[in-house]
Amino acid sequence: MLRIYIHHIILFAVVILLAACHARHSSPDTDGRDSVYTAEHIQKISFEEPERALALLDTAEERRLLTPFETNMLRCLVNHNGFSRYKAALFYGRKAYADPEARKRPNKLLFLLSYMAEDSHTNGDYAASVRYCTEGLKLAKE
Repeated sequence: MLRIYIHHIILFAVVILLAACHARHSSPDTDGRDSVYTAEHIQKISFEEPERALALLDTAEERRLLTPFETNMLRCLVNHNGFSRYKAALFYGRKAYADPEARKRPNKLLFLLSYMAEDSHTNGDYAASVRYCTEGLKLAKE
């Protein structure tokens, strides 16, 4: 019974986090990078073309077109969205979360926290999932 209750709370928090993140979606990159190597483009194709998204990420990382935070966050998204590899997604999500740049980009951090909460829940770490949801809710409130 408690497990179902926690599951509903987590799903509600994830929906709130995703809605808040969508409402505050940042503007597209304007630094002149090739459009196929932008975070937005890779995120967009992460569902339907995950292999291509990873190939673009590898090239972007090699050419230093994305920051380490962006690279790890996108690897988290591709593993989550395209491959349903939730342990790998959580691994990269934690790397992005640990990056100091994450605190400088609250909108992206909020987005990342929602995925980390869902991945933790899927992997059976309910306490971590609740922690990520709580942090995300505090961040959204600010």
